[in-house]
Amino acid sequence: MNSDGDQLQAYLRVVRVHMDALGQTLEQALSQVPENVRDLVRARWEEEHAQPIRPAGMLTHSGGPRPWSASYDPSSGFYWRRLREYLLDRVGRNEAEVASLDDSTDRILRQLEDPRPGGPAAFRVQGLVVGHIQSGKTANFTALEIKFRITIRSISSSAYTINGVSLVSTNCRFLS
Repeated sequence: MNSDGDQLQAYLRVVRVHMDALGQTLEQALSQVPENVRDLVRARWEEEHAQPIRPAGMLTHSGGPRPWSASYDPSSGFYWRRLREYLLDRVGRNEAEVASLDDSTDRILRQLEDPRPGGPAAFRVQGLVVGHIQSGKTANFTALEIKFRITIRSISSSAYTINGVSLVSTNCRFLS
């Protein structure tokens, strides 16, 4: 990447930090960027946000969300806030990508037993994760572990790639 591209990314990071950490609007955050590159930074930011991200699909056999999940706000946890900050501010993910990860991990957790201290000490869940190469399968496992302070221990796993789509069959144990 050339130095102009690096500079643009740096200014986008400034805008993301001001919007995310300080709660500023796009206009307020852009005021921190030199005037001669503001329009370019605005255009890139708008371009990132114009690309829709489809929610991940989920098939379940167990009958839907567990009752305990209605009273739990996973986005308030310390580790999720740190991961979110890291993804936005260091890795350069945009808000839509991080929001999609947030939503998909919430939907997964609602299908499981309560991982909080009052829940069961251990429970077993089997599943199949399907997605294109580099589509975020591992990011979801990682976010689930960090966000909810649970450990996903793979008991057995097999992976296949067919026409660019990865199929990962994992027999996991979730330990709170």
